[in-house]
Amino acid sequence: MNTLSWLIYLAEFTNSVNVASAWMIAIGGAIWAMPMVVFVVSNESLPSAEERGAFPGRWGLWIAAIALLINVIAPARQTVLLIAASEMGERVLNHPRVNQVVDPGIDLLSTWMRSETEKLRREMASGTEQRR
Repeated sequence: MNTLSWLIYLAEFTNSVNVASAWMIAIGGAIWAMPMVVFVVSNESLPSAEERGAFPGRWGLWIAAIALLINVIAPARQTVLLIAASEMGERVLNHPRVNQVVDPGIDLLSTWMRSETEKLRREMASGTEQRR
């Protein structure tokens, strides 16, 4: 597999990681919130510090926090595809055959720009002389 293949694979992988971590955030939040809701409904008060130490929803909070971190760090699919396109564009531009076509084109363009600039200078000079 070449670099482009790996980057396309990475794009799909990061997309999957982002979707999975979003689900983990939702599930972790539910794991954290559900025991809290049950505890509050059954006791009609918030848990004390000792009760919170053994609180089963703590793991849900950790799962959600880690998933959120992964979701923030993992690049978006579009970003990876743009990196792949950039790398392929660089390879194309550095290819010797492209230079054979581009170099004469640049020379023609600079020659055309010089001639147009000279025409404008002559026109401006003649316009200035006519006003006097």
